[in-house]
Amino acid sequence: MCKRLLYKLLEDHLDHKLITVVTGMRRVGKTTAVKYLLEKVAHDNKAYIDFEKIEHRRIFMQSSYK
Repeated sequence: MCKRLLYKLLEDHLDHKLITVVTGMRRVGKTTAVKYLLEKVAHDNKAYIDFEKIEHRRIFMQSSYK
């Protein structure tokens, strides 16, 4: 993995209680960056949702989120 300069900025943002959305062109390392950052989060209250997977998309297509 090539550690990019942007990782430090994203890592600093982990202390904020905000949602960060990572977007970009295909195959630039978004998934790698997010998985790297999730490893840096000390607690278990975290989620990775991949909308390329149909089972993840189905969750958000329902009218009830129970």
